[in-house]
Amino acid sequence: MNSITYDGNFTRPQAIKAPRTEYPIPNFQDLQYLHQDFVQLASKYQPAQLGTPHSDYINFVLVKEENFSNLGGGLLSFTKTFCQVPTRGLIVPTTVSFNKPGYRQQWEVYEGTEQQGSQASENSETFTVWSVASFEDKIIQQPIAQKVAAEEFIVFHNLANLEITNEEISDGVVIQNQVFQDGLSFDDLEIFPAFSPTESQWKKIKESRPPDGQDQKIKNIEILPTFETNFLSPTSTPTWDQYNQMVADGEYLQITPTEIVKVIGPIYKTSNIKIKAI
Repeated sequence: MNSITYDGNFTRPQAIKAPRTEYPIPNFQDLQYLHQDFVQLASKYQPAQLGTPHSDYINFVLVKEENFSNLGGGLLSFTKTFCQVPTRGLIVPTTVSFNKPGYRQQWEVYEGTEQQGSQASENSETFTVWSVASFEDKIIQQPIAQKVAAEEFIVFHNLANLEITNEEISDGVVIQNQVFQDGLSFDDLEIFPAFSPTESQWKKIKESRPPDGQDQKIKNIEILPTFETNFLSPTSTPTWDQYNQMVADGEYLQITPTEIVKVIGPIYKTSNIKIKAI
């Protein structure tokens, strides 16, 4: 296999050295770079399409052109970097801070008012109407902050077919309004939120006897929008019992939102840090 070609007049990029191999992540050879030096007439140079496969190593796609240098005589030298994108994910052990949720319960405090009417019993001229006067929280267990073992789940993505519109992609920045030649966009990457219990607050509960005078009660409940909380309860999402089942089943919790990071050129990675529920 000949990795160095020559067209006789340098109108096309000519490889002047064999590729050099680089493994950017220790002990993970799935992600691999090839660096190769080229020469071309400066007047004929045009940036190559990112994502173009190497002529000899078709599993490697072009991700960068750099190190431009004027050699004189109208010749330009530069380095092309190609990348072999991993087809499997990478799991990296790590340690994170985690607030184990606390546990609370909520009781309704009722008050009764005496009223007269047809619902009164034969031995009394009045009957009692009960309604919620207030709510009382009781904390059973406070949240516990601790360092725990975690795993970072990394998946690599080749976005080489991205068509830049009005903005460029810079390191660490994800631009959401770009269009892909193959119909994909950053919105197609799987994004997961961080685990956070939520609670619905009961604003008002009214209870009274129905007109037939039986002991069954009628409830009118108004529920406010959910809010994030550090406490689990019988009404939270997940509930206290559901969370304990997650612990028993060894389910994973997402500790931070999915992070999208530029690796090199059009190659990105999504990172999800998870722990087992404790």
